[in-house]
Amino acid sequence: MRLFDDLLSVKFGTLFQPLTIWASFAAVACWGHATHWIFVADFHSESHHQTSSLSEDSVNLASHVPGRRADVIEWKTLEELRKSGIELGKVKEAEVQETVSALATVTYNGQRFAQLSSRAAGHVWQVYVRPGQTVKQGEVLAIVDSLVVGEAKSDWMQKRFAAIHLRRTYDRLKRVGQGALPEQRVLAAESELKQADLDCYMAQQRLINLGLAVPNIEDTELTPSQVSEKIRYLGIPNSLLESLAEKPTTANLISIVAPFDGTVIEQRGVVGEVVNPAQVMFSVADTRKMWLKLSIRREEASRLALGQHVHFNAIGM
Repeated sequence: MRLFDDLLSVKFGTLFQPLTIWASFAAVACWGHATHWIFVADFHSESHHQTSSLSEDSVNLASHVPGRRADVIEWKTLEELRKSGIELGKVKEAEVQETVSALATVTYNGQRFAQLSSRAAGHVWQVYVRPGQTVKQGEVLAIVDSLVVGEAKSDWMQKRFAAIHLRRTYDRLKRVGQGALPEQRVLAAESELKQADLDCYMAQQRLINLGLAVPNIEDTELTPSQVSEKIRYLGIPNSLLESLAEKPTTANLISIVAPFDGTVIEQRGVVGEVVNPAQVMFSVADTRKMWLKLSIRREEASRLALGQHVHFNAIGM
């Protein structure tokens, strides 16, 4: 029985050696097929990195990572590399310009964009412009009939004539001379005159706040009708009044004018419509220079500085 065991051990050992050799060859063949039989030797670094070899006839790329990598592209010849659109050149030092990409919107110049409304509540008397129309600084866009304007003009006239009357009374009392009249009466007349001048000044400021420049009327001999005629069309150009077939008799008119040269972007309000100071009637913008608003990510804000150049590409252009 022992002899039989020895013979079986010898035969099994004899068969096991060829099987081991053939299994080794099979493993090598599988590895070679997976790596396309590319052998790379690196005597300077053990780290995994990608190398390339260029020659006149071939270009090979390989990786130290075992197995074929999906992100590695291989060219067999230099001609194949050129057909792929890749240009080869000598390595040299150069400055690298970093860029920051961001979405942007084109808007109007914030310093040359105005939304205009009537300074007083009323109804639209006339409209002279339309969207897209070019206007000049000071050009009348529309006229509004406002009762507030008429009341402000009437109040200024009353205060003016009251101040003129008190001025004449005070001058007459002073001409009488001291001793003929009590001093207290003269002082009272002077105090009333100062109050009348202040009231007239406040009424004039009310007109200025409405955009109406009060003319300097020094002639104190004018009648109320004559003064009323002088201030009836405050803020309305004479050229515009001359173009009307019939001049309006109302003194309640106030105009809306362009603050600068530009283009009417938006127009709201038609003749007869009731408007108020909170309602925007016109939007005027100077479109010769526009603003570009960029949406920069917070982590890239530190890469920006004043004076940097911006290149803008419009979508669809």
